[in-house]
Amino acid sequence: MTHNAHKAYLKITALVIGSFGPIFFLGTMLPTSEPARWTLDLLSLPLDGVQNYEAPTTRFLSALTGGFLFG
Repeated sequence: MTHNAHKAYLKITALVIGSFGPIFFLGTMLPTSEPARWTLDLLSLPLDGVQNYEAPTTRFLSALTGGFLFG
């Protein structure tokens, strides 16, 4: 892998990982929690909707994760 290709790979990876920050931050508020619930479901395949995003502990951990990824 060339230096330029590696640099581009790192930039794309940083943008993809950083995009999870606002999603999980917005997931802490009930009106905007659907994208975070869907992302949580996607990360724990299969897409079956079984994940419980309504629990206060899940929303709290989502707020922490959003802050770490967004910062």
